[in-house]
Amino acid sequence: MTTNPVRPAALCRQAGRADEALGWAEQGAQAFPKNTDSRLLDFLAEEYHHRKRYDDACRQYWAQFTERPDLLHYIKLLDYATKIDRHPIVILSPCKLPEITV
Repeated sequence: MTTNPVRPAALCRQAGRADEALGWAEQGAQAFPKNTDSRLLDFLAEEYHHRKRYDDACRQYWAQFTERPDLLHYIKLLDYATKIDRHPIVILSPCKLPEITV
């Protein structure tokens, strides 16, 4: 059974305890600074966005992309940057892409 790292924060948010939800999510991200679950970073980005902390929200998508430089995470970053009318310059050449073997 896979655990959901967002569950405690989501339960707090559902109960109308938004600040506590943000605290749980931030603690979870701090506890796992490498390979942080994307769902947790998405949750943080949503919470930051609702609080008009747009740079903090964008950093969550940026963290996902730099850790996993694939098309899905690039699109998430670009979509959010477009939503808040900021367009980060992303240079893909330094990213290490997986080798494809046939």
